[in-house]
Amino acid sequence: MLQLDKVSLFRNERMVAQVLSLCVQAGQAALVQGPNGSGKTTLLRTVCGWRPAYAGAILWRGTPLRSALDTLREDLAYLGHQDGLHDDLSARENLRWLAALGGEAPAGPDLDEALDGMGVLHAAAQPVRALSRGQRRRVALARFLLTRKPLWVLDEPLAALDAAGQQRMQTCVARHLQAGGVALLSCHTASWPDHPSWHRLSLSARPGLAH
Repeated sequence: MLQLDKVSLFRNERMVAQVLSLCVQAGQAALVQGPNGSGKTTLLRTVCGWRPAYAGAILWRGTPLRSALDTLREDLAYLGHQDGLHDDLSARENLRWLAALGGEAPAGPDLDEALDGMGVLHAAAQPVRALSRGQRRRVALARFLLTRKPLWVLDEPLAALDAAGQQRMQTCVARHLQAGGVALLSCHTASWPDHPSWHRLSLSARPGLAH
């Protein structure tokens, strides 16, 4: 489903990673680990097609990324460091809006079920400006309990979550993989359970030391 073949990455005219190779099949995930500045976000954004790789090839469904961008956009659900929420909208309204951005239109009960799955149903009608950072993150992540997109790319999805929130998100990702989906995630400090279906890609703050 997702393949990286000897990919090298530059950011601000500096190489941040090189010779990254990875092959992720349906039902598998890849966890990108490394310290700040090692290129985790750069790699995720490159896989999404938002910036070019300096060298090497990225393929989605066996097709080079430049030729697969339309398909990738249809298949991709992404969450970055920012939650991407509108402060003046309620949690439920934000969730409906996020789904619409991905071309999906879940019913009202589905929205509430997703919020409940992330433990924030009590905040469904509240404007997100009134929520804590952790609650906001849960609202943004509830999107992934709704979507049917096969490729999930999540940049530090466990950031700002307490232990219960982390467990809910880990369960969400596990179910996605069981359904045949693919996930690419970055992680700085929080850990994910070891599983045979998980690939781990470690990036170093020094270029050329990825493995």
